[in-house]
Amino acid sequence: MKNSFVLIVLVTLLFSCEKSTTLTTQKLSAGIATFDASLNQDNNEELVGVYFMPSWNTSPDPSVDRDSFWSCLTGRGDCSSLQNPGIWGPKGRIYNNKYPYQGPYLDRKPIEELKGFYKRDDPEVIKKQLEYMKSYGIDFFAYDWFYGRHYYYHLYFGPQSKIYYPKGWKIDTNRDGRVAVPGLVEWGDQLKVLLDVNAKLPKEKQMKWAINWCDDSHERWMHWLEIGSPDAKARKANYEGEKPDKELYLKVHEKITQLWIDEYFSRGDYLKEKDGRPIVYFYFPQMPNRVQLFMA
Repeated sequence: MKNSFVLIVLVTLLFSCEKSTTLTTQKLSAGIATFDASLNQDNNEELVGVYFMPSWNTSPDPSVDRDSFWSCLTGRGDCSSLQNPGIWGPKGRIYNNKYPYQGPYLDRKPIEELKGFYKRDDPEVIKKQLEYMKSYGIDFFAYDWFYGRHYYYHLYFGPQSKIYYPKGWKIDTNRDGRVAVPGLVEWGDQLKVLLDVNAKLPKEKQMKWAINWCDDSHERWMHWLEIGSPDAKARKANYEGEKPDKELYLKVHEKITQLWIDEYFSRGDYLKEKDGRPIVYFYFPQMPNRVQLFMA
């Protein structure tokens, strides 16, 4: 069988793109099924896509929104790469003695139409971003999608009651509806507004989109292995019986798949094969095989 791949072109929203005249595809294995990522287009036409990287709040105070994209541009005092040594190290990820911080770069803020250092969930800004993509010849975006596998939550607790959990799945009613299978979408606020705004556009102006699953970094794997550790139990982050074994790992991924089906795949703007099968991209395609060896 012929091996090929879908080309996703990395471009910015302010640069124009031209469509080429060939389409290449790739067979992607997702464990449950194999998807042929050829797209619903003529065989002589190639789709142009971009990766959409969301930003997030870097402030430890939930009432203060310090956007990860802007914090180092707007001032050294808020720069997340300098203010989070636990993540980036004492010298920061970007700035050190050899390459010191030289900002702020207040003259480099985004164009006026995007309101300068905009809020990531501003519907007006998001509408403009979608319009830019469409007008510059971009056919779809692959949204960098993150999922915290290790997070347990409580469906009877107000702030957590709206977090997705598959209908009919087991919960502990004696612990405020604590879920039996952990995991929740991280940094999904921007995607939610993106999809809401996109759905309100006329069909011919809507963008197609797909998930680009970015979950499997080393840090996230370490969070998973810490489930049920003595420290986690002492903090009541976990209880007896909650442990990172193969059975739970597979159940979490069943939950992820069900979430995609319930929340995304039925949407008219989701990117699909010509036979209707949804397309999912993997940022770390090598990780499932490594994890499978570890969990065996």
